[in-house]
Parts: sequence; structure tokens; C-alpha cells
Amino acid sequence: MKKLKELRESFAAKQKELRDLQQLAETEKRDFSAEEQTKAEALLGEIKELRSKIALAEELEANEKEIAERQARQGRRGASDGLPKEVRNYDFNKALRMAASGNLEGLELEMHQEGLKEMRDAKVSIESEDRGIIIPLAVLRARGNEGAEKRDMTVGGGSPAGVEGGYTVATEVGTLVDYLRNRLVLPGLGARLLTGLVGNISFPVGNADAAATWETETGDADESNPTMTQITLKPNRLGTFVDVSNQLLLQSSIDVQNLVVRMLLDAVAQAWQTAAINGDGSGKPLGILQTSGIGSVVGGTNGANPTWAKVIELETAVAVANADFGRLAYLTNNKVRGYWKSAAIESGSAERIWDRMSPNTPVNNYGVGVTGSVPGNLTKGTASSICSAIIFGNFDHLALGQWGGMQVLPNPYTKGKNGITEMIINSYVDARVLQPKSFAAMLDALTA
Repeated sequence: MKKLKELRESFAAKQKELRDLQQLAETEKRDFSAEEQTKAEALLGEIKELRSKIALAEELEANEKEIAERQARQGRRGASDGLPKEVRNYDFNKALRMAASGNLEGLELEMHQEGLKEMRDAKVSIESEDRGIIIPLAVLRARGNEGAEKRDMTVGGGSPAGVEGGYTVATEVGTLVDYLRNRLVLPGLGARLLTGLVGNISFPVGNADAAATWETETGDADESNPTMTQITLKPNRLGTFVDVSNQLLLQSSIDVQNLVVRMLLDAVAQAWQTAAINGDGSGKPLGILQTSGIGSVVGGTNGANPTWAKVIELETAVAVANADFGRLAYLTNNKVRGYWKSAAIESGSAERIWDRMSPNTPVNNYGVGVTGSVPGNLTKGTASSICSAIIFGNFDHLALGQWGGMQVLPNPYTKGKNGITEMIINSYVDARVLQPKSFAAMLDALTA
């Protein structure tokens, strides 16, 4: 089988050959000759076949990469992982069991006290300091913040969600089949992730710039009045709960400790990202789409397809505000990506809006974040609950703030008869657009 690089080179060559054929006919202002028609049809067939081969090769390469990364992670476990000893030896499940019995001690108590200090330093008032545990930032960073949707986990069968933690309890256990979740993309797009914050944090933002005027040789210069505004991040309490069976915490034969931590982190991260994109600012972050002053691209009275022209309009809306610099990228959902993969740049063109030959910059030479956190159920005119949002902008001008670590309150009583401990989570976060003109959005994209 040809390597992915060779397939992509061959694909690009066939596209160029077809493009040259088109341009020749256009230059000479004529239709294809019979010979050219046959050649064009053959090239289109080869391009279609190469697309299929490239897709397969990409899947195989991604699979190999995943296996290699998993093996590397397994190889890094233990003393060679570079983590501080206290972080590496911290036993989350043990801490939960101790907290549930009201007897926290040892390293787990020390890490809880460190988490409490972080919260106090951040000037965040937390409830029930003498109950539960605080996971300090060092542990949260070490365990990763990759995102997972909320699921109840039990060892026995018959889980309402159809996902049982008991699948991890066995003499021999294969690789965990992970949860289906919205992809967490904002930090990867360049959003500023600010942790360990203390109190509110304000960013001065230039509003109206100074302006020079032409004057006579001895005339008085006109005064300029540059103005500044201020964007403030402040902690908002974000809470949820996750059910974990007691038997799972005691019995699992794989690293369920990291699994449970990730599950708690994911519950917070998903809500945080959703609010950063479309929060209304009422007791929660004010998201990009709800921020006044961002650029607007309108599809139509009843919505419109996100054509190549609309893609360019989004870029232009940011550029005319002199904000087309920094970490520029598009952000949208899976429905729009699916449309872009099949939609031609222009009628009759073999090129698609989503360029498979440029995986890192697939749309208009920019990166694209794709996640279900971007709404796809918006309404425009008669297009009820089917419109999607598309954002373009400099994501360095989106700030994500976190105060302290995460508080987890184990509640073994409410569902004690079922052998389940309810993990109640409290964290303190915010998100704000620092410069509205750095972003533009289309809110009525139709993908059908």
C-alpha cells in the first residue's frame, strides 16, 4: 500500500492536471474537445479513487499513532514520568473513600490542604471546607483535562445509560472504550488558559484610538481622545455530580483512578467550553456568540448554506476591523464540517471547501476547531432549530480563567443502598472575549 505522503502528492498532481486542462479551455474560450472531455472524466475518477485511498490511509495512520501514544504513556508511568513524587503517589480513590468516612489523612490530607490553600489564595469562598476533598491544580494538570460527558458508572449490569463501569472489572481487561463526548478544542485553537488566579482579573482593552489631523504651519493641533475599556474575569461556581459505584472504586483491575478523575474533570470542562462559546453571562461566562460587538455574517431570511463566499465573509469581517492577526481559526460543529467536505468551492470545481490535502489548515488556509459544543439547533425565519453557528477569529483574545482546584464532596448516603457514592463537584471558572472585533460569527448556516 502506498504511503500517505505519496497518495497526497499523487492527488495534488491529478488536481493540478485537471485544473490546467480547465484553464486552457477557459483561456481559449471554448468547451472541452472530445479528447479533453475523456481525459477530464478519467482524472475525476482517479481523484475520487485517491480521495478514498487517502481517507483509509489517514485512518490507518491515526490508528498507528494512537497505539504508539498509548504505549508511550504506559512506558512513562512510574518514577520516570517526571511528576513530583507527591502528585505521582496521590491516590484519588483512597482520598474519596477516606473523605466519605470523615477520616482524611496522610498524603491525601496534605494534598487536600494544598488545594484549600489555593482556594483561599484565590479569594474563593467554598462551602463545607471540612467535608470532601479539594484536588489541587498540580493533580488536575497531571491527570489531564480531556473532556467526557456525564455518565453514571456501576459495576453491575443494567445501567440506564448502557455504559457500565463494571466493564473495567475482569481478570483480563482490554483497552477502555472511551465515552462519546464533545471535543474540547478552545485551548488548542489558542484561547488563553489562566489558572491559579487570585481575585478578579481585569484586562485593559483599547477602544477608540488616537487620530492625527493635518494642520496649517502654525495652527493648533486638534486633540485626540483615545479611550480604553476594561474586561473583567471573575469566578463563577460551576457544579455537577457524578455517580460512581463503591465496588468499582475498590475492585477495578485497570487504572480506574484516572478514569474517575477524568470523568469529574470532563463534566466541568464540557460545561465550561459550552459557556465560553455561547454562554449568556447570567451567573456563567459570557460566550463568544453572545458578546456584543463581534462581527456578523448573515446567510439569509431563512438561513443559507455556508458557502465559500460565506467563509471569506467571516474572514473579511475580522480583517476590516484590523483584527486579522494572532491565533486565527474557524470554530464550528460536525454538521458544518460534513457540508464543507462535500461542497465545491465554486460550481464545477473539483476542490472542496474543506481541503483534505491540508489537514492542519483545511479551510481557507486556517485551522478549524470542530465540536458539538457549537450550537446546531439555532432558528432563523422558517429554519427552525436546524441552523448552525460558525465562528472565525483570533482565539488568543478569548480568556479562560480558573480559580484554585476542584472541590469534590462524596455523598455515600443518598444512594448508599445501591452501593453508589455521589460525587458532587464545585469549581470556579470564567471565560470572556477580550476584544470583540477579533471575532465574527454566522448564526444561520444550513447544512442540508
